[in-house]
Amino acid sequence: MSRNKKAVVGRGSSYRERVAVYVVVVVGLFSACVAARICRELSCKNADERFRFLFRIVFMDSDRLMTSTVSTSGRSRFRRFLALFGVLSVVVVIYAWYSGWLGTVAYQLLIGLSRDTPAKMMLERYQVGIEAKPMQGVGRNASGLTYHPGRNTLFSVINRPAQVIELTLDGRLLRTLPVKGVDDLEGITHVRGDAFFLADERTQRLIHVNIGGDQTEIDTRGQPGIRLAFDLDDNLGFEGVSWDHRHDRLFVVKEKSPLRLFEVSGLTDLLDGKQLNLEISEWLPRGSSRWLLRDLSSLTYREESENMLLLSDESHLIVELDPQRRPAGLLVLRRGWHGLQADVPQAEGIAVGPGGQLFVVSEPNLLYRFDPPHGH
Repeated sequence: MSRNKKAVVGRGSSYRERVAVYVVVVVGLFSACVAARICRELSCKNADERFRFLFRIVFMDSDRLMTSTVSTSGRSRFRRFLALFGVLSVVVVIYAWYSGWLGTVAYQLLIGLSRDTPAKMMLERYQVGIEAKPMQGVGRNASGLTYHPGRNTLFSVINRPAQVIELTLDGRLLRTLPVKGVDDLEGITHVRGDAFFLADERTQRLIHVNIGGDQTEIDTRGQPGIRLAFDLDDNLGFEGVSWDHRHDRLFVVKEKSPLRLFEVSGLTDLLDGKQLNLEISEWLPRGSSRWLLRDLSSLTYREESENMLLLSDESHLIVELDPQRRPAGLLVLRRGWHGLQADVPQAEGIAVGPGGQLFVVSEPNLLYRFDPPHGH
């Protein structure tokens, strides 16, 4: 089953790469033609004329771009060159953004320009250890992922039918717990002991539940929780949750339209039965970098470094952000990167293991593990 899936994804990614190469080559050829024409015009002008010529190019003064030394047919051909070059450039940028390659390149540049962050994970040096391993006993719709340090296991959720599953670190299914009282289960995060938070995407509810070691089902009806009714949409709500054990806060990510990342403090009062005193704020990447991701599928917060890992399925990226919201690392979920034999088809959950391993779940039921470099 996984072999067939890999083959399909591999063919798709190879096709996209060929299309990207062809588009870049075509745009490159037209760019060379335009550059050659500009150089030809500049060689026939004195210093003042060259300055005026370049000024008019920058401000697209097409009516006066050519001087009297150029014929009417020459001006017409040059305008067509510029128009075609502009259209192709727009097409390339749109394709690069839609395919996720624009985000990949832009984040690499931003990481290269940013100051070094000593506590970063060095995601660029991670290599895949487990690739597209089917989780036996899990049919489809696996989503969300969290690590339980006390049990040294992974927990994930399935939205249809609503279930919580517990896995070993190599993806072996330990148990399946049906969940009652939810509409569209998408996220899970471990809080402490047996306490977890579940995220219901459709109703935008965050529900506190306990999952004991011998428990066989979960009933969320009557359980404490909160509802964040922001930008309500039937299927573009909460996609992931992550608990900060050091500062007792919950991070919640909204998939898209728009991309949002909330920080919720005061939830420990809810768990301890005290008077509720919630504080909700937005935790977002600074500047334009947040628009480089097409969606947000999940997230996980690392207390050791106070860095955030954001997972984007549509951009095929895991981005690490430092406490100042600056890009600090990048892991590309595409064939040929980090030892991957095929694109990760639909990444939906992310968690960090005890040794810094990075676990990713992908629909329908695939597990990935990326291992850190030795000695890190």
